[in-house]
This record gives sequence, C-alpha cells and structure tokens, in this order.
Amino acid sequence: MFLQLDPGNPDAEADIIARLADEYQGDVDASLRRTAQQVVARLDPVALENIEELIPTEADDLREALERLLSASAGRGVRAVTDKLNQIAIGVDWQLANEEARAWAAQYSYDLVRLLDDNSRAMLQRAVARWVESGEPLDALIDDVALIFGTERAKLIAVTEATRAYAEGSFTTYEQAGFNRRPPEADRPPAHPGCRCWVSLSESDPGVWEYVWLTAVGERVCPICAPRHMTSIGFAGRR
Repeated sequence: MFLQLDPGNPDAEADIIARLADEYQGDVDASLRRTAQQVVARLDPVALENIEELIPTEADDLREALERLLSASAGRGVRAVTDKLNQIAIGVDWQLANEEARAWAAQYSYDLVRLLDDNSRAMLQRAVARWVESGEPLDALIDDVALIFGTERAKLIAVTEATRAYAEGSFTTYEQAGFNRRPPEADRPPAHPGCRCWVSLSESDPGVWEYVWLTAVGERVCPICAPRHMTSIGFAGRR
C-alpha cells in the first residue's frame, strides 16, 4: 500500500502544486517584468560590453516573491504529509516541521535568486551576441529581453519551485515523524523544469516503508517522469 492524500483523486497533490504555482506566479511575473524594464533602461554601448551591469543587484522583490512561493508550498507539503500519516496513526509535530520548512524557504530563496540571475545573464549574453551579429535595430534586442523576463519563464519558475518546496516540506515532515532521512537531491522532485511530481510512503512489507516517487496519471505526465511513477527512491524505515 502507499499513502495518498485523497484516495479518490490520485492527482490531488499534483493539483495542489499547480494551484500553488498559479497563485504565486503573478508575483514572480511582476518582479521579472520590473527587472526587464530596468534592463532595457540600461541598454547602452557600455553596458552591452559588460552584461553584469545589465542585471540590477539592489532589487530584492524577486527574492521576496520567491520566498512567499517557497514558504507556502513547503507548508502545504507539511500539511499533506501530516494528513497522510494520520491515516496510519503516526503522529507528528507539524508545527516544528512547518517552522523548519519555512526556515529552509527563507534561506533557499537567496540561493535561488542568485541562480536565476546567473541564468538571466547567460541568456542576455546570448541575446546580445545574436543582436550584434544580426545588425537588427535595438527594438529586436528589447523584444528578446521581454522574452527572457516574460510570463512563460515566470510560469516555469513557479511550477518548478512549488514542486521543489512541496517535496522539501514533505520530507521534513516524514523525518520529523521518525522516518529515515530523505534521498539525495538528484532522486527527489523536481526532475526537470516544470515538473509537478511529489513523494509519498509505500509499505513494501508489513511495517517496512519506502519513499516513492509519484506522478500525475494519464496524459498529464511527461515522458521524463512517467517511468518514475511508483518507483522506490529510498528506504524510509520500519514502523
């Protein structure tokens, strides 16, 4: 057997992750658009020689938007696992798990924004190189900037990081309940940008539990994650 949040809806947790991403995508989108405006304002010959100068470093609103997304998603993962553990009469201090998950969200938001800034610089470098080679007017480069900091990227970030934070909150709660430590990061969701997978427990033998990777079912699952469905990603312990 494996633990499901809603036995009548095997995609319940994928739906939760999608709703979290939708709820907080707007904050991420707005922040990226403000960054795009600042980048466009700095498009001059000097700045184009040094891409580092194009990305504003003083703005903190992207990190704050990401922290809200991460904190909410990690907290929802905590609550989902608490509900699942209640099904097998295993108690957990969900408040302590929630505090730990939120502390992770606050710290990881700094690491994430640095990673996103590095990715933005790399994309800008390629966009500027294409623009210089093409000889097109400046408007063409401005259009590329809008794409780099556009809605599609915001959506991808929101879904990916909601998935990551949901898994973080889930594993934090399992560990708080006395199960083994989580598997390595490479074996935990997200498997790729835009992933909406999650983790649960499966009882392989009476009292013997494993961490399992779960995906949405049917056409909603991507070819990358489909083979992972219901696969063990680590021994969770005996209870």
